[in-house]
Amino acid sequence: MKNKSVIGVGAGGHAKVIIDILLKEGIYDIKGMVDINTNLKGTSILGIPIISGEGELIRLYDENIRLAFVAVASISDTKNNKKTFEYVQGLGFEIINVVHESAVIAGSVKMGCGNRIFAGTIINPDSVLGNNVVINTGAIVDHDCRIEDHAQIGPGAQLAGNVNVGEGSFIGLGASVIQGVRIGKYSIIGAGSAVINNVADNVTIGGVPAKQLKSI
Repeated sequence: MKNKSVIGVGAGGHAKVIIDILLKEGIYDIKGMVDINTNLKGTSILGIPIISGEGELIRLYDENIRLAFVAVASISDTKNNKKTFEYVQGLGFEIINVVHESAVIAGSVKMGCGNRIFAGTIINPDSVLGNNVVINTGAIVDHDCRIEDHAQIGPGAQLAGNVNVGEGSFIGLGASVIQGVRIGKYSIIGAGSAVINNVADNVTIGGVPAKQLKSI
């Protein structure tokens, strides 16, 4: 069967992981990576050509490419992740989920579109993922968690049961969140933090136990 044509948006390190998953999966034919950095034009990433400029997305859509994946995952500006996702979706592209073959996902997990689930992750029963969510390498999302749109769970992070991560929030490398905690929107949890209390919107917290460091 002919592979499905797909275009990627973003050409940084995050894109490398996604490209590797898709190449091994063998279902998609990656036609190129669109990036706003014009200095990357004419180069490649893992053998996939990089094409610059937002206008290229419109051209590719007009050439009947209808599938895309988003490889933008800024930590410092998570609202840009949302903006990029909504722009690509607004052009009419269907944004695919990318799931590594080693990920363990319970049958009752529900998820939207545009999610990236990397190697060694575990997502346990009755958890819900929104759209454009990243569950990074080796992260654990236990039962009954809710990860809202555009949120990112960093490598090795661990969420106990019934944790709610608000839209656009970022859980750093190796951070732990105890059961039942609610994390607000567009907040950042520092690497290695232990979160034992609810977290407000638009704050950065860190430490063991985690405390608020600043407002965003």
